Amino acid sequence: MRRMNKTLFGNLCEEQAYLYIVKLYNDLESFYKIGVTSKKEVSSRFSGIPYNYEIIKTYSHPSSTFIMDLESQLLSLVERYNPLKTFGGYSECVLEVENIINF
Repeated sequence: MRRMNKTLFGNLCEEQAYLYIVKLYNDLESFYKIGVTSKKEVSSRFSGIPYNYEIIKTYSHPSSTFIMDLESQLLSLVERYNPLKTFGGYSECVLEVENIINF
């Protein structure tokens, strides 16, 4: 799978780009994922993730570049977490979102 870049993401987004924060969990671990998607139904992004999930926050904006920059900024504010199971986007996981949830 290719890593998402601004050009590719911009081509996928029709009218809006979406940033999401989700809680991912199972019996062994619990953490958060910060990510972007072009899909209005953010939950469709999690069909291949091997964890239960709870959507904490979503934010939409017409600029895909703004959304990707916001994702990078949020991820730079918190310590990353490496989940026990890998999946697409596993490198965008963190243990805490309390300080960034209303950023």
